[in-house]
Amino acid sequence: MKRVVVLGGGVGGTMVANRLARELAHEIRRGDLEIALVAEEGVHQYQPGFLFVAFNHAPLEHFERQQKRLLVSGVKLIHKSAVKIDASKNVIKMADGEQLPYDYLVIATGSNPTMATVPGLAEGGNTFYTAEEAIKLRDALVKMEKGRIVIAVDVPHKCPVAPLEFTFMLDDYLRQLGKRDNFEIVYTYPIGRLHSLVPVAEWAEPEFQKRGIQSETYFNIDHVDPVNRVVESLEGSSYEYDLLVVVPAHQGAKVIIDSGLGDEGGWVPTDRYTLRMQDSENVYVLGD
Repeated sequence: MKRVVVLGGGVGGTMVANRLARELAHEIRRGDLEIALVAEEGVHQYQPGFLFVAFNHAPLEHFERQQKRLLVSGVKLIHKSAVKIDASKNVIKMADGEQLPYDYLVIATGSNPTMATVPGLAEGGNTFYTAEEAIKLRDALVKMEKGRIVIAVDVPHKCPVAPLEFTFMLDDYLRQLGKRDNFEIVYTYPIGRLHSLVPVAEWAEPEFQKRGIQSETYFNIDHVDPVNRVVESLEGSSYEYDLLVVVPAHQGAKVIIDSGLGDEGGWVPTDRYTLRMQDSENVYVLGD
């Protein structure tokens, strides 16, 4: 019997496992194939929903489901944590010591935000990329009546449009509360326009002017002074803030780094057309 292992229970991993199980249902029923999804947590969180949690549009529970309820018949769910992938032996080592062999592997472990790349960022910044941080940001926004909110962006990060999405949602949120005139919104971006995609940047600029959103480009975060509430860029400019919201840099999953499959950031070299990991015949990569 052949075994396909999908490592990661996020949106990408769940969709792939379900699609394979539907397409290969006959082989599964015949006993020729097993599809296993390895998910560390029993609860699936729809991560794009964190942005809506931050603005109190919906509670976190609205974006959570039991992982097993999201999988179609034919997908075997394994609740364990993977610590190392040995691609030379086609086996995954689990935290409990179990060895999980595979014939084909789909890596869908995603990426993780890190606030540790910039001094002072963890102490002085807020974000919405995890459930805990989204709730923390929601509570901070609820308490604010006035002040300067600075949005800063580190790279690389997933969801390229997220900085602009947050900024426009923030503007709408404050207007709906009747408090927009009490706030100064400052949007910063690390390159010479408001977004990496030129059409998006060209669209955003007049929208910023219409909404009274300030901006500064070529602003790469260097450090944050959480005591005096100041964020400074590598280029030498700085802003005092009452609330600092950051899109933090991301890195690949720890299991990828520990397995030596990717670069130092945990990113796996992948053929963009086949999604096959470079120098491999049976490992595929998708997601962030």
